[in-house]
Amino acid sequence: MDESCDEKQQRKDVSILEYLNECRVVNRLSCSLVSTLGMCLKNLEAPETELGLVVENVHVVTTMFIQIGSSAVPHSSNCTLIEYKVSYWRGKASKHRLILLYLIHQVVTTGLATVYQQLLPPIIKLAALFNQLLAVSLQSEFRDITVVKNTCPNILQPLKKFSVTKILQIVAQQRAACCSEQLIEILLNLYRENGLKPATNTVTFENLPSSDDSSMDVYRELTQYISPVHPSSTAKDFSVLKSVFNSELQKLTPLLFNIAASAPYLINPQQVKTSKKFGCLTLIKPVREKMLNFYSQQLWSEVGSYAEHVLLWWRQNCIGIESTEDTQQFRLWLGRLLSNVKTLPDQLRPTLQSLSDSLCCHITATSWEHLFRKSLVAAGTSTQPPRYR
Repeated sequence: MDESCDEKQQRKDVSILEYLNECRVVNRLSCSLVSTLGMCLKNLEAPETELGLVVENVHVVTTMFIQIGSSAVPHSSNCTLIEYKVSYWRGKASKHRLILLYLIHQVVTTGLATVYQQLLPPIIKLAALFNQLLAVSLQSEFRDITVVKNTCPNILQPLKKFSVTKILQIVAQQRAACCSEQLIEILLNLYRENGLKPATNTVTFENLPSSDDSSMDVYRELTQYISPVHPSSTAKDFSVLKSVFNSELQKLTPLLFNIAASAPYLINPQQVKTSKKFGCLTLIKPVREKMLNFYSQQLWSEVGSYAEHVLLWWRQNCIGIESTEDTQQFRLWLGRLLSNVKTLPDQLRPTLQSLSDSLCCHITATSWEHLFRKSLVAAGTSTQPPRYR
């Protein structure tokens, strides 16, 4: 009876020592992997960056974390020191897991914005490994509370799994700034070629309001900027805008191909099929079209928030410092473009309409400030100052 109890205790001690050894190995590998991911994040677009080796190391560490998280925490009733060691190394493993999660998330987010197609397969595999590591639970009972003031935005946001929709949202956010610059450049080129006309109703220093009821004069001047646009007929087909829209969809094709080939479990198995031409997994056509449509909506809605700032302030020869009449001319031309060009993609129309509305707000604000100051000056010069005896 005593021998059997001793054997059980020995086996239990061996399992505790094995568990401690696994925790130590995981912590040592995690420290090395943290430095590797940090260097990889700095030189992600460098040609010597080998993400394949990083993916292999992350896979090994993730497998060990899964083993530690799936096994029960051993307890020793005879030695308090062993209990402390188990709690200590498990807590360190939990902290290293959190650090790895945020670093992998940052590498994936940054890698999705690159233009190098050879980086897409390891980036997608890292996203899949991130989901596996996120599912591991290494909660331990802490007897103290540490209050830390953390102002890092990435740490303040909770971690979520990488899904296909989230990956598409990240790519859309990363591409929005570049697409907005391209869109504004194309619109300005089209405007110079087709839409540049002399201003009809302009506000000059000669026709500024000078009567006593200056507020009504300001109101009448402002109504020309906030009244509905009545565009003239245009026969031009601005196919260059549609080409920009289609080129962004073509850039997404390698990403969808790598998602289906490198990490098919990110998608429903019923949504993939084996390609007869290439012999690998690809998305079925309805799912692919649905993802492209979702990406287009996300991308051009983000572009709409960037386009106003790019047009007014964030480029050379920006129109924000030009006269209000020039900005009003461009807005009227943009309204004619939206009304008369029927070949614009549906996802692009809200972006251009948002740009037109933003220009209207800019014109109204600058016109009000300019005319109101002039009206105050005009009203002040028409009255006699009080005389003091």
